[in-house]
Amino acid sequence: MNDEQKEPMNLSGEQPVDGSVEGAERPSAGESAEAKPGERAAGAAGEKLASLKGEETVGEILFAARERLAQTLEFMSQETKIPKQTLQYLETDNYEALPAKVYAKSFLRAYSSALDLDIQHILNKYEVQTGQTHRSKGDHWEIETEVVEEKLRSPNVLKRYVIPAAIVVALVILVVKLAGRNEDRAEPPRQIDLKEELLESKPAIAEPTMRKSEPAETPAEPMELGIVANPTDSCWFDLMTVSIVEQQPETTINRFTLPPGRARAFQATEEFYFIKVGNAGGFVMELNGSKLPTLGRKGKVITNYRITRENLPRGKKD
Repeated sequence: MNDEQKEPMNLSGEQPVDGSVEGAERPSAGESAEAKPGERAAGAAGEKLASLKGEETVGEILFAARERLAQTLEFMSQETKIPKQTLQYLETDNYEALPAKVYAKSFLRAYSSALDLDIQHILNKYEVQTGQTHRSKGDHWEIETEVVEEKLRSPNVLKRYVIPAAIVVALVILVVKLAGRNEDRAEPPRQIDLKEELLESKPAIAEPTMRKSEPAETPAEPMELGIVANPTDSCWFDLMTVSIVEQQPETTINRFTLPPGRARAFQATEEFYFIKVGNAGGFVMELNGSKLPTLGRKGKVITNYRITRENLPRGKKD
């Protein structure tokens, strides 16, 4: 057999079905010929990924392309309708300086088209360079660990913290509303009677009338107290009168103001109790027709001043 003997032809005169030619190395036993296209695709993807992760940045590619075209930034700005400053940011990879990072891909797409570059390659390299997620039908680029963790963590955080917090807030609002309704249905607070409060805080007023050792056989004659304001002054009073009516103490509180020259008269069987007097020197008083001494100088305020049947003042005068 000659050294130059060729592979046998089939009956139809065609080359062997497995596509082998002279000098070609046949696949070994058990090795599938169909694996080679897949290996070639994997190698191409690896080369493409390596080119995306190369040392040359997107900005450097754009700058070099513009230099090859011998064009200025002003000219490219007019062509792309992109501000010159923005083109400088793209060529220097200064994406943080862009007015809004969401427009970065739009600017890159327009600028790459004007420079006659592979738009998809520029966008893919931008995503790898900035650590963004990129997935396409034929390519699966490596995703930054931080991005993956953030995307996986967000739903868990929502379920673990945000939803329970919202439920707690809703329960608190419901409890507050229910408490408000219960308060509205509650009975209103009891109004304090000024007469009762004065009697409780001043037991000495009724004490002389409650002594069993000195019962009044006949009702005491009422005393009459007259108050006349000076012709040029006005004054105001908080006056309580104390009388015994049917063996029981009875009090009446009068709050009034006397204009200049006006007069008022009051009656009581036991006591006249001035809770407060404004302008002590602005009026004169008479008890059963007898003039009483003035309570103080003009403009002075008097509190807790008593006039009894014996006209014996008690209490503070200022």
